[in-house]
Amino acid sequence: MKESVGRFLAVLSLTIILTMTAVCQAPALVKGVDIQRAAVEYSTSSIVWSDNFDDEDISDWNIIGINETADPFYLIPGNISASGGAMRIIGPEWHYAYHNSSVAFGTWRYDVDIQRPDTIDRFAVGFAGEFNQETLLMGRGNNYLISHRIFDDGPSGDLRLAVNSVDGTTRFLDTHPISDIRGWWNIIVTREPSGQFYVYLNGVLIMDAVDLTHTTLDSFSFYGMANPAIDNVSVSNTIDYDAAPPKWAHPLHGRTIVLGDSFYYDLNATDHSGIDQWWIDDVENFTIDDDGVITNTGELVVGEYDVTVWVNDTLGNTQTGTFTLTVEESPAIIPIELIAIAIGIPGVVVVVLVLWRTRKK
Repeated sequence: MKESVGRFLAVLSLTIILTMTAVCQAPALVKGVDIQRAAVEYSTSSIVWSDNFDDEDISDWNIIGINETADPFYLIPGNISASGGAMRIIGPEWHYAYHNSSVAFGTWRYDVDIQRPDTIDRFAVGFAGEFNQETLLMGRGNNYLISHRIFDDGPSGDLRLAVNSVDGTTRFLDTHPISDIRGWWNIIVTREPSGQFYVYLNGVLIMDAVDLTHTTLDSFSFYGMANPAIDNVSVSNTIDYDAAPPKWAHPLHGRTIVLGDSFYYDLNATDHSGIDQWWIDDVENFTIDDDGVITNTGELVVGEYDVTVWVNDTLGNTQTGTFTLTVEESPAIIPIELIAIAIGIPGVVVVVLVLWRTRKK
């Protein structure tokens, strides 16, 4: 009974530790961070296209508006301006700015002025999607987007990573709350060929999801109602920013061995930038090699061993995990002589009974 309770508590502790680790990856951010400094590690070597709006020219963007109060919806002239060196939605009604962009895997970066739009609490940047006016008028389309939302009149809000599909469905892949959301922020989104998304706010990882629903895309979009603005847009077809720690291929779980047995635990982690090294806290009892394999260095006594493991990538981003190894007593072995006696006594009784009945007859 005590062993069962101990195992339950160990698993519960591990769950809490891993949950705290995940939460710590996305701390609340304070506004006022220098946007350029926050993204200092961002590479510009493989940019496919970009626009900083310094020339106030948005002629290479497709600007349209939609009257969504009518039934059915219909197109109206778009009212979006780059006056002042940033592209801002003027309104009223919904307005959309689209730029040709066929990148489905890579890096998307933009600065955004989050302000509450007219009559609605959110606006979006569809960083990778398919532009189709017919489906747009129906309120649907294939699209990956960041939804920027201000609750009521603010200042709190959140960012949501979402996927839209032409069938009209929307799935939110991850959400990050912000206590004071108004103002300019830098956002970086990366997507690996595996479908792994990472979203960074002012250089800090805030959202993490995997999705491969859409892989053929043709546009970058900015849409909503009046007030929000976007600036310094750049899109590349490679992963140009990586501040995400390695990911465990499988969650770490408690292990159990019998006294006298050797311990072997093969851990695996993946990272776009590559795995650099592994290390472990209990070096007195265990060792870990370059492939993440943990073995014991000497004979382990009966009891529980709480083990913490770290792994980092080639950029120094570090992941940690904890598991508990339980070493149990060997099960009692019944001597072969007792087994023979246990088997033999019933046999003798049967023989005696048979002989007794034979003589009686």
